[in-house]
Amino acid sequence: MKNNRVLKRFALCVTCIFGFTACNDNEGLHVSDSVQSAFIQKYGDVSGVGWECKQANYMVADFWQDGKELEAWFAVNEKWVLTEIDLEKSIDSLSEAVKIGFNTTDYAKSPYRLDNIDQIVRPSVFDVFIIEVERPEARNLILHFNVVGELKEVPSDDYLAKNL
Repeated sequence: MKNNRVLKRFALCVTCIFGFTACNDNEGLHVSDSVQSAFIQKYGDVSGVGWECKQANYMVADFWQDGKELEAWFAVNEKWVLTEIDLEKSIDSLSEAVKIGFNTTDYAKSPYRLDNIDQIVRPSVFDVFIIEVERPEARNLILHFNVVGELKEVPSDDYLAKNL
């Protein structure tokens, strides 16, 4: 009985070690043909794609398209999960509704300063715009706006990690 428990703990430790290190070393990373095929089906034949593994269950393609940097997340089962589009600091890249929504908040005024804007595109749900603002001598705030410009939440820094 005791040997069985020890063996189970050993097996769990080995599984954890291999599971957690599988995504830690992206050098020489193997991306399955099926994930690459799903990527090509969604984005076409894009050159300069870099792949990395995140959170042990996702293959993430970093690439440029139409002058914007994108991160496309695919589950290991080849399912497209989301795409993060880096809109940099360009408030003009937002729709009029989101731009107005942001500009009516206190976060659009001093002492806050716009730091970065990302658009999150997911299947079967509306896009989310993540606007990061910084303020002097304080941590950055990450604001989530929906497509009609409503501020939905000010989530924690690890929001994506918890909600994929």
